[in-house]
Amino acid sequence: MAQLGTGEYTYELIPDFLKLPAGHSFGLVSRVAADAQDRIYVFQRKDPPVVVFDRDGKYLGAWGSGEVTDPHGLKIVGDTVYTTDRSDSVAKSFTLDGKPLMELGRAAGIRIPATSPTGSRSARRGRSITPRR
Repeated sequence: MAQLGTGEYTYELIPDFLKLPAGHSFGLVSRVAADAQDRIYVFQRKDPPVVVFDRDGKYLGAWGSGEVTDPHGLKIVGDTVYTTDRSDSVAKSFTLDGKPLMELGRAAGIRIPATSPTGSRSARRGRSITPRR
């Protein structure tokens, strides 16, 4: 197997580690993140945009259909999934199982001062910071 990295940060490439259901394939993947239970969240430019796997690569489900037009950024902080949508200039947050919590940007009527949010950061007191290009 191919290994990447050096020192204590070495990783092994495992082909076909994530096991999608038969007949399914990934779209263009923009981000991958893991939660505190080691579940893996793949953010793809295909509906549904969020696909979830357990730590062994077993498919657990997918969510977010109709919620994101152009998936770009994905970050998990605690039990909240933060996403950014490039073409709609929208940042959203969800529960780990995909229930919407918050939306910032054009669709919510709150204009982000520039287009193309690229990520999300957590600040003190639970506030969210959305950097942009």
